[in-house]
Amino acid sequence: MLSGSKVLSRQELNRLLLGEHELAGYDIGYIGDRNTPAPVVAPSSLPRVTPADCRSVYEGTEGLSAYPYSATVAESAEPTGPQDHQRVTFTLLSYTPATAPKVFTDLRAALPACASSTIHPSAGGTSDSPDFAHPRNVSSPHLGDDAISFRLTEVLPKSEFSASISLDMRVLLVREGSTVVVFTAESDSDPGKPATMPNAVVTAQLAKFRH
Repeated sequence: MLSGSKVLSRQELNRLLLGEHELAGYDIGYIGDRNTPAPVVAPSSLPRVTPADCRSVYEGTEGLSAYPYSATVAESAEPTGPQDHQRVTFTLLSYTPATAPKVFTDLRAALPACASSTIHPSAGGTSDSPDFAHPRNVSSPHLGDDAISFRLTEVLPKSEFSASISLDMRVLLVREGSTVVVFTAESDSDPGKPATMPNAVVTAQLAKFRH
């Protein structure tokens, strides 16, 4: 079990990720290259967001925040059974002990203020970046040192090949010491289908912090 106050390196974060065959019923895949560090995104390089007060909600959906982190790794999990192929991604980010709690403080303040908003990433975003509409709190589970769960609607822009599509998205942030784990699940290509957060994946990934 790693110290909760320790700022974890990328190598330590990698060791905390679920193994490829560690969770029955799911295909686990590393996002990116294990041997090549993922780029650390500076807060100053993130897209501007309107309304500006909803920035932390947008950043939560992207697994980022207004605070600098030192390392990040990510995986995805997809059920192998025929009944549901909803994919969930989870990102581990290493903050300092002072900044990790601020990610949750900002998000808690923004969610009720942005409940009726459509969040649009502007300068710095691409023309096909989705909007995020009507974020709302979901009853947060008692996980880690702190946890926030919310859902919102991801609005994919119209293209020359398809009309605009709205998909339900669930986001769960859990703090384990100075490490933040961001789980993101969205409904598949069937508009209107509610997204679900797979408890098996969340439980298995968080258990790695206690081994």
